Amino acid sequence: MSDIIAQYQFSWLEVTLSIVKNKTKTFLQHVYLGGILNLSGLERPVGIKQKNITNLRRNFIHLISEIMSDSINTTLIDLNKNHLKFDSFSSGILFHEIFGHLSEGDIKNIKSSFLPNMEINFNVFDIPTYPNEEDDLGIKGKNINLLQNNLSYTTGNVFAYIDKENTKNNIGIIRQRKLIAIPINPIDLITPNAIISSGKINVKKHMVYLKAYSCDRKYINLEIPLREIKEIFVSKDIPRSYSTICKKASYSKIVSFKIPNTSVKLKKKIQSYIK
Repeated sequence: MSDIIAQYQFSWLEVTLSIVKNKTKTFLQHVYLGGILNLSGLERPVGIKQKNITNLRRNFIHLISEIMSDSINTTLIDLNKNHLKFDSFSSGILFHEIFGHLSEGDIKNIKSSFLPNMEINFNVFDIPTYPNEEDDLGIKGKNINLLQNNLSYTTGNVFAYIDKENTKNNIGIIRQRKLIAIPINPIDLITPNAIISSGKINVKKHMVYLKAYSCDRKYINLEIPLREIKEIFVSKDIPRSYSTICKKASYSKIVSFKIPNTSVKLKKKIQSYIK
């Protein structure tokens, strides 16, 4: 991996191997390679999760070339408009915060509870990262439509420390796995005007926080009430597939995305949400 470090600038880069033991053997469950790519001050999370190490380096370098290409093609944002437009990588972060994290709670219908005024042209699913994936309770993962159901202890979404010998030590945390969007009458073309570097959601305040960049490499911190998101539409663009690390309750989890380019219409001008 030394050539990757020499060729590209990362704020951090890590390799993670997940090793599983049973009564008869030890085997590799998956491998993750990723981190924060720094593009002249513009930071973008990028990573790849595979079941084995075959072509890991090659696939990761190809993913880097995709995110660099998408970053170059981002246009200048107009803060007096009310539309944010994101490439596939940024769309993954957006869906992760809004649909993924909200679905990890006890709310069964996040659309009516948090996003009653929002128009959409897709269904969003949380699915296993790979076939026959099991969570830390040994439950085989299911495909969950996040607009209709929340993630739970029975859907294959419990990931944390599991001590089968001493159940008092167990801490089960419900986490998303891989988010995909299935378009319904998608937009032909969405040209991105902003890049999301990081995000956060406050469930109690019904607020999403985004650190966004434009092509001029200047960043803005956005605080957007969920009820002021009027629409989220996805395009026909072929989505990028990538992974990154999300930390919640001191537990780091690899999360993956496959979301097309996205257009977000806000109630007010973008300028109104800058903090």
